[in-house]
Amino acid sequence: MALPGSRERAVLVLLLLSANRVVAAERLVEDLWGAKAQKGAGGALRVFVSRLRKALREGGGDAVVVTKPPGYVLQIERAALDAARFEDLLAEGREHAARSDHEGAAARLRQALSLWRGAALTDVADVPVARVEAARLEEARLAALEERVEADLGCGRHAEVVPELDHLTKAHPLRERLWGQRMVALYRSGRQADALRVYQDLRRLLAEELGLEPSLELVRLENAILRQAPELQAPGLAARCAPTSSQVSVGPITFLFSDIEASTRRWEGDPEAMTEDLARHDELLRACIEAVGGEVFSHTGDGMAAAFRAAPDAVAAAVAAQRALASAAWAASGPLRVRMAIHAGMAQRRDENYFGPALNRVARLLGAASGGQVLCSHAAAELIGADLPADVAFLDLGEHRLADLARVERVFQVAHPALSSQFPPLHSLASYRHNLPVALMGRTGSL
Repeated sequence: MALPGSRERAVLVLLLLSANRVVAAERLVEDLWGAKAQKGAGGALRVFVSRLRKALREGGGDAVVVTKPPGYVLQIERAALDAARFEDLLAEGREHAARSDHEGAAARLRQALSLWRGAALTDVADVPVARVEAARLEEARLAALEERVEADLGCGRHAEVVPELDHLTKAHPLRERLWGQRMVALYRSGRQADALRVYQDLRRLLAEELGLEPSLELVRLENAILRQAPELQAPGLAARCAPTSSQVSVGPITFLFSDIEASTRRWEGDPEAMTEDLARHDELLRACIEAVGGEVFSHTGDGMAAAFRAAPDAVAAAVAAQRALASAAWAASGPLRVRMAIHAGMAQRRDENYFGPALNRVARLLGAASGGQVLCSHAAAELIGADLPADVAFLDLGEHRLADLARVERVFQVAHPALSSQFPPLHSLASYRHNLPVALMGRTGSL
């Protein structure tokens, strides 16, 4: 199907990302033009949608764009979407693998991977929400690739996958599962020394890049190779001896960081009261985080670090926590005010903790907030889209430069009728456009 221009292609992709669901016109305008949107952007969007409808009709497909307040919905069969077919085949491959049907798993996974024709969503690479979805799809593709290699190893095709794994570990050097598979494939090909050399290569790389040692699973795999353990020939060994992609390279994950404002002064003023208050603070925040499926994975001084699979859940937890903190009784004099920040991105999971640039960014964003304030990064806001919890809105605070980060951050404040909305200017190095809240999006109802 031929589309007349790049904007029409962008509209099609944005609607496909929410296929069979209504996408607000305001969100489409924001995704297409961002801060550069002009007064007539709504009219221009209607023109692009009209051209897209014509192209779909002339293309003879079953997809149709329907106007449905407050925007548009692209109606299309799931089977017509390559991304949906890929995910269905991936699920089927995993079912075959769970039954130890390695040939069946390899066949399904190869079929899934054959649907890829280059990087995902390249037509809208400049649209933030598309970048997030493209990252998710790429992560799924790499997981499928790892699982297809695992199936091939289970079928005894170890010699055939050695050259491929050599290339894959160079292209994706932080994915430990690929390194483990490479070690197993080399060992089974009669190349024990090369398998051990690969482990040392990985060890040096992790030390230089992340300051880490290989995972316990890979340490055990190296020991098994040294001992020439009989179980090294067993199908599925690489899967057991190397961490899965979800344990090492995961994302996008949404992170919520918190910190108590002026905690040092409270500790100095009344240590006993602060000890009691901190315990109450931890209890309240953990309850709000876990109530929506979040995981507290670390304590940061007098704050917490939590991870969420769904970005809207992080916002819901932050709002619930701020409301609980505001209504709680504290042993020390004066309210206990907590600053919070939310950001979404790719991360490395190791030993029940997360690592990577996404955590650096959310930590720097937290440093820009005031007590009682919840800040949200542009990436997290894009991931949430129109799926904000009830009664929650985003206030656009403009672009800010954060400490030690080269890329400026467009910052949003999470607003709710029960929370304070007035705070000092952000504690950032510089701001752009403005530092005055302007409503971006919101949803009414009951939280």
